Amino acid sequence: MKKPPKSGVIIPWRLKFDLKMKLSLLFLITVSFVMQANSSYSQKTKISLDFGNATMEEVIDEIEANTEFKFIFSTKTVDLKRRVSINVRKATIKRVLDLLFGREGIVYELDDRKILLTKLEANIPIGTSDRLVVANKIQFQLSGTITDQNGSPLPGANILEKGTTNGTQADFDGNFTINVANENAVLVISYIGFGTKEVELKGQTDLSIILEESSAGLDEVVVVGFGTQKKLNLTGAVSSIGSEDLENRPITSASQALQGMQGVYINQVGGQPGNDAATIRVRGVGTLNNNNPLILVNGIEFSINDLNPNDIESITVLKDAASAAIYGSRAANGVVLVTTKKGSQKSEISYSTSFGLQEVISLPRVVKDPIRWMELYSQAQLNFGTSSNALVFPQSLIDEYSAGMLTDPYTYPNNDWYDIMFDPAFIQEHNLRFTGGSDKTSFSLSLGLLDQNGVLRSTDSDRYTANLNINSVMNKFVTIGGTFNFSHKKRDEPVVGISEAMQMIFKAQSYHPTKLEDGNYGMNFFDIPGHRRFRNPLALTDEGDSNIKNQKLFLNAFAEIKLPLDIVYKINLGFTNDAQRRKIFTPQIVLYDAKTKEPTQIQAGGNPFVTFQGQERGVDQRDDESQNWTVFNTLNWNKSFSDDTDLSILLGNSYEKFDQSYFTASNEGYLSNNLYELNAGSTNPVVSGTSTESSLISYFGRANYVLGSKYLFEANFR
Repeated sequence: MKKPPKSGVIIPWRLKFDLKMKLSLLFLITVSFVMQANSSYSQKTKISLDFGNATMEEVIDEIEANTEFKFIFSTKTVDLKRRVSINVRKATIKRVLDLLFGREGIVYELDDRKILLTKLEANIPIGTSDRLVVANKIQFQLSGTITDQNGSPLPGANILEKGTTNGTQADFDGNFTINVANENAVLVISYIGFGTKEVELKGQTDLSIILEESSAGLDEVVVVGFGTQKKLNLTGAVSSIGSEDLENRPITSASQALQGMQGVYINQVGGQPGNDAATIRVRGVGTLNNNNPLILVNGIEFSINDLNPNDIESITVLKDAASAAIYGSRAANGVVLVTTKKGSQKSEISYSTSFGLQEVISLPRVVKDPIRWMELYSQAQLNFGTSSNALVFPQSLIDEYSAGMLTDPYTYPNNDWYDIMFDPAFIQEHNLRFTGGSDKTSFSLSLGLLDQNGVLRSTDSDRYTANLNINSVMNKFVTIGGTFNFSHKKRDEPVVGISEAMQMIFKAQSYHPTKLEDGNYGMNFFDIPGHRRFRNPLALTDEGDSNIKNQKLFLNAFAEIKLPLDIVYKINLGFTNDAQRRKIFTPQIVLYDAKTKEPTQIQAGGNPFVTFQGQERGVDQRDDESQNWTVFNTLNWNKSFSDDTDLSILLGNSYEKFDQSYFTASNEGYLSNNLYELNAGSTNPVVSGTSTESSLISYFGRANYVLGSKYLFEANFR
């Protein structure tokens, strides 16, 4: 069965090779085995953390989310707002705790999965106990001010005691106070745009630290609206990443690649195969309505999640009004500019692959023994004042169930529903790229395959992508090029939807049967208030069908013509097509009493895309299609008056046309759970559909003036 992780671990293995003139192939297979003799969880668990200037609360939450460790402490003891930096890989929990609290005067007591944090009142030598680990209190306090070369304070500058996670930040006036281990400690001072500086204390208690500006990276060229600019000359807030940042990252959706970009919030709410796109928020939430940024691929509006991450050359995020103004009101939530990879003159074939195994690593801890569950339920009723004669689980039923478990596992089951509904799932990705050309023409052709099974039963996804890019210099005045991108995605999921299936799994108890001896789906033979109509999770995931197919087409062509007076005219044409079919077959599900074999029909609906409700079999099919046409015309003039003085003027207009339509049909009256086609239904037919059309014409422009590489002026209109 195929399954979607609510949370999981992906373990990638990657293989890549190049073909240059003559084909050579090298396979390197490395197999490593790690064996640990330690039996306790704390000894064998390895932790990897990478935090820079994070709060203690964030670090603790990360450890608890990815392990079974639980912290016990008082907020008066642990400062959750304290800023720390920690970078460890496959470290033991003791090593992590030493780095986090070793110099904070915090005692930690480790009892398998429980970590108790208390305040140290006196100096106690390290190593006095196997379970109690303490450190000497920090003794030396100092303060200081951080400024630039002109004496201006640098608010938010990072101060870190070298070799530890002990750190703080400068306030609005550049002032800071920090406790360190001794008077000979070394402070590491850093600030964005400035060089990092190390300061030896040598007993000083009042520091005045001056940071020097760093020019590293300022000559880098980044993509902006309708062009490129040097970072040195940017007047707006812009963040960017390149293809090298995307390599060897086990991401299944391109939106996940924005994780870690400054000023960009990325939240991946689920791991369902084929439906794991991340939510993108640029500088937070700005409206009660749609907060999604405008996403442009090679200048054409297109979904970033329909691109193969392996085809992306760079991603730039325009985060403020100054940088995004040229796109008008649609850029109110920021702009994400995606550039796809181009060819090169060098002939090359490259192949990359990754394999992984996904597992559920965090599930609620529940009582799985049915006898223990019944006893606790009865005890809760007695505590509430219920008479022993009115218990849901009287002692006679508990004794009967306990004896029946030994002889009749179908009537008296002891099921682990987590083990039944979740399994490790395989994921694999393959990418093949051909590049080549001459000094005037280059091309790039890539093919991609992503096959992802889900950890939940009846969930899986496949994605096939193709990308072709051609660029040609016709002569010294004309350059042309184009991009063709196609993707086909298929996703399967339970007919009731992921949310409903997960709810039923968490509600299922160990005494709920899966299937009876005759192969029919079962239900418990005793009544439980509020739980009599048990909706068997196994039946909800294995019966029926929910299939979503999506095909995306992206066509882009451009021509660039050099005119007299250093004016460059560019026309950029785009066409996108999005076709999706969602087909849902709602089955008829009957559960049979484990003792009497009395049938009970249950509701198999719950999917919000189903247009009918009830317990009848039925098919609901919907086809959605959208087509967008785009034409951009721009004139660009650049003039350099000296090495550090430039003027750039851009004028343009755009025409965009949007066509959308949908068609839906549904009916009921199916004779079997194995008939999925609309023609097989006989009752309650429903048909509907509509189409819409809209267009947008815009005029825009931008002027940039750089004076002495120091004074920057920019004006935009649209």
